[in-house]
Amino acid sequence: MGLKKVVALLTCLTLTTTTFFTGCGKSKSGDKNETVTISVFDHKFEADAGLQKAAAAYEKAHPDVKVNIESCGGSTDYASSLEAKLIADPPCIFNYAGVGELPTWQSQLVDLSGEDWVKKCKPSVLESAKGSDGKIYGMPMLIEGYGYLINREIFESAGVDIDSMNTFEGQKKGFDKLKEAIDSGQLKQKYPQLKAVMSVPGKEAWVLGDHMLPAILNKDFKSATETFKAKTFPFSGADVYKQLVDFQVSYTSDAKKLSNLNAIDYKAAFDSGFLLEKSACIQQGTWVIPVVKEQSKDMLSKLDFIPYNLPDGSTDGKYIAFPGQFWVINKNVSEKQIQASKDFLKWLYESEEGKKITTQDCGFISPFDNAMADDSVLNQKILKAYSNGDFIPGDLSLAGPTTWSKEIVGSSIQKYLAGLSKWEDVVKEAKDKWASLRANS
Repeated sequence: MGLKKVVALLTCLTLTTTTFFTGCGKSKSGDKNETVTISVFDHKFEADAGLQKAAAAYEKAHPDVKVNIESCGGSTDYASSLEAKLIADPPCIFNYAGVGELPTWQSQLVDLSGEDWVKKCKPSVLESAKGSDGKIYGMPMLIEGYGYLINREIFESAGVDIDSMNTFEGQKKGFDKLKEAIDSGQLKQKYPQLKAVMSVPGKEAWVLGDHMLPAILNKDFKSATETFKAKTFPFSGADVYKQLVDFQVSYTSDAKKLSNLNAIDYKAAFDSGFLLEKSACIQQGTWVIPVVKEQSKDMLSKLDFIPYNLPDGSTDGKYIAFPGQFWVINKNVSEKQIQASKDFLKWLYESEEGKKITTQDCGFISPFDNAMADDSVLNQKILKAYSNGDFIPGDLSLAGPTTWSKEIVGSSIQKYLAGLSKWEDVVKEAKDKWASLRANS
């Protein structure tokens, strides 16, 4: 299944389209016929091949511009890598993930309020692009979405109707039916490695926190801005959150010893678990499409989504969707590089070639008017939900206090799974740390 690709997901790799990486600060300016070099440091490793293709295509059409792409992804801490990069080799273009991260970089960013594409964004998308001064600093990269990624073929082999799992009650019945088929050995011959209904990467605090939280936060907050401004966290969905965690882990192969889950990382859960058909379901998102395309086209044809159904039925039939990452331009580079960066990003989303690459090769759902995506089942389901406005806002966890969802809540749940704390401890720490972090911000 191309395990070398997995290792790449866990490290930052520099992949350039032409020459060795050259930081923005190292380019000269003076000769008007001189080649302008712009460097991009992005947090979309799974779309790296597509972005490399886009850079090469842009260079071909604009011979006076060189575009260098450096991608950092998987479990690597992009924020700390970016901090180091801005000191040692400043990129012209980089990313941030949501309104909660924008204040960290705002003073170093170009004001993009006057760009044409601003008028082509939904207000809800621009919400996380606005700085404290009301100006637009971030250009949305894409719309992402997630729910439960399933191997449709395995569920159907167990006699489960996929559409019946669009509610939590139906999902539980479907999971129970598949578990019974696995435990009885009914599927052993066809799927010899199949061990469990679900994979849960408990080692990744961001999965337990960042990714599990939006639907819970939505019970108290309706937008990223409201979340960002909140001084306290009511946590009215605490009991449902517990049920959600307990539900997922109960269908793993470590259900009888949950502490084992804290040793399972992203690679083990997705690449070495789900993609090898050792499990049939995992909480995942549209961002995996380019990776699966590259590793296994056979698996791609088996993939499907079911909604992010909470145990109380409040989100039945809904997926999580949000603007995943924003492009920003470093204001501390030359004017030529700033303009070249603006032109490249505009080409990426407005030219026919750029739109084709971002949707087909990068697997992006366009964040602008007349949103489009490739024909994959995953993207089409999220595109429909996003276009209809019937989705759970996934950027809520990114609008919480810095490090809160991952390092506080995610880590607390790891302790809960290990039997080192009770759920009441998770709830108390989440509420207390939210208040203290907000008070100090």
